[in-house]
Amino acid sequence: MSQQISLQIIDDKVKVVTPYNAQFVQKCRNLRGTFKGGAWWFDDSILDYVREALIQYFGTTGETPFET
Repeated sequence: MSQQISLQIIDDKVKVVTPYNAQFVQKCRNLRGTFKGGAWWFDDSILDYVREALIQYFGTTGETPFET
């Protein structure tokens, strides 16, 4: 089963959808992300940190279509 990884910028927020990864969840909490509606939400001021975390744990930023 493939799961999508995506990053979208919506207004002043960053929406991230990924498969479950415990280490990534911890990183999201450290970045003060909130999980709602099946996605992680972050303030757009930390976009670069969110991208780094996605690359670290999933090998992609999710800004182009990518499936695991």
